[in-house]
Amino acid sequence: MEDKLNVGVIGVGHLGQHHARLFNSFHDVELVGVVDTDEDQGREIADKYDTEYYAELDDLIPNIEAASVVAPTEYHFSIGKKLIENDIDCLIEKPMVQSLEEAEKLFKLSQSHEVLLQVGHIERFNTAFVAACEYIYDPKFIEVNRLGPFTERSVDIGVVMDLMIHDIDIVLSLVDSPLKEVRTVGESVITDFEDICNARFEFENGCVANLTASRVSPDDRREIRVFQPENYVALNYKDQEVKVWRLRDGEEGPDCEVYTPAVPEGESLKRELLHFIHCIKEDRPPVVGGSEGKDAIKVAFDVLDSLEGDNFKRLDG
Repeated sequence: MEDKLNVGVIGVGHLGQHHARLFNSFHDVELVGVVDTDEDQGREIADKYDTEYYAELDDLIPNIEAASVVAPTEYHFSIGKKLIENDIDCLIEKPMVQSLEEAEKLFKLSQSHEVLLQVGHIERFNTAFVAACEYIYDPKFIEVNRLGPFTERSVDIGVVMDLMIHDIDIVLSLVDSPLKEVRTVGESVITDFEDICNARFEFENGCVANLTASRVSPDDRREIRVFQPENYVALNYKDQEVKVWRLRDGEEGPDCEVYTPAVPEGESLKRELLHFIHCIKEDRPPVVGGSEGKDAIKVAFDVLDSLEGDNFKRLDG
């Protein structure tokens, strides 16, 4: 019988409880325990999945080989550092950390300890994105919209680190060229941070990406459109749907056909966590490792830097 991997979850709030749920369902994983500063929440999730609640991370560490870090962003670096120093493979939810300096340190630390570090950019594991990638080969223009209503989660960071960072990672994975220029505009509507932001990326190969992220919109939209020679791909993350417009030779000359690729069903978080486990067991690098997480953080800070001054205003200011 295959040995089970002993895993823990640090932070079992809105998202972390689903990490616990899924780890508990995997046949080759033993959910050893969960940690949360809210004892009532921690014990409730521990009881629900028949595992142990730990008030302190130090008490869980000796019992695990891998962990998910789903605590607030401000604690990602300190928790990740402690796990890596104890040779524990870890998946850290996005954003990876709060600064580029922290990202550099954590990435280098993971390398020196030969520890697997995966970053929770979940859209990479959306089955629609995987299906769409088969038709994306030479992006010239990318249009991204990630809009949603306001919630009280993640109010310790702005919409760039909260939502846009997903699309920053996706765009960087699609465009094989250095980023040349970033232009932005954003506004604070409810919080002290930017709640809506538009960023225009220009890459050295000429590709342009236009990203809009909002957490103060009535509509819930997660869409990306990729324009390239003889091909246009539209991806709806939320509905897990892909459509491809492509040129074909018609009887009277070239015309356009619409193709809808088959997209298999699949929970993105489950696919992400299974990937994490398989990478550990097979000793291979993850799709979104520390290097990719660091790159997304760097560009996110390029966006935030561009927002300073006249490009960013608070509506009460």
